[in-house]
Amino acid sequence: MNKNIILYAAILIFGIAAPFVFPAFKVQLSILCILIILAITWNVQGGEMGYNTFGNILFYGLGMYLCASVQVGMFFPLAEWTEGGGEKTFVHTPAQFFQGFAVGLAVAAIVPAIVAGLIGYSILGLRGHYFAICTLGLGVAAGEISGGIEIIGAGQGFTTPPFPKVGSLEARGEFFYFCSFAVLRLIIFLSLKIELLKLETSSRDK
Repeated sequence: MNKNIILYAAILIFGIAAPFVFPAFKVQLSILCILIILAITWNVQGGEMGYNTFGNILFYGLGMYLCASVQVGMFFPLAEWTEGGGEKTFVHTPAQFFQGFAVGLAVAAIVPAIVAGLIGYSILGLRGHYFAICTLGLGVAAGEISGGIEIIGAGQGFTTPPFPKVGSLEARGEFFYFCSFAVLRLIIFLSLKIELLKLETSSRDK
């Protein structure tokens, strides 16, 4: 247990220091955190539960569109933002940017979870390649549908609000890195809790 605590503390210290030790690699470090999150969650779903899914992009994309749309729609007409090229027409103040980002993240966490619950209620009875094919179809269908919704840019895509001019030029990279690292720490904590619950359950069954 003591060795584990030392290991987790070392990882935490390294994670906090990483953007300052490797300032030229903040974006890569942020992507690394996100990829580790995806690997951990895939291990739970595909490894522990045995559900091989190819439709995760549905929830990933839904969350991104929701976060950006809420961040814009809280302060500007969403349709005019998309039509006018986003930041070319409207500019967020620092307060608007961070308030919209916080609310958008909350919406992006809640709504896809609800959608996943509704979809899962219908298709989790499928197993093996049947489940995989069904989720692949969901991902493809979501892409086709989003490509026809004009208010979020349809096929041309959606322009997200640019990071406001606050602090140093390094502030943008550090902000998104620490957001990614915080989520990674939360996912690691939850995955460890799941493992502990599994061990407790199996020991009681014996």
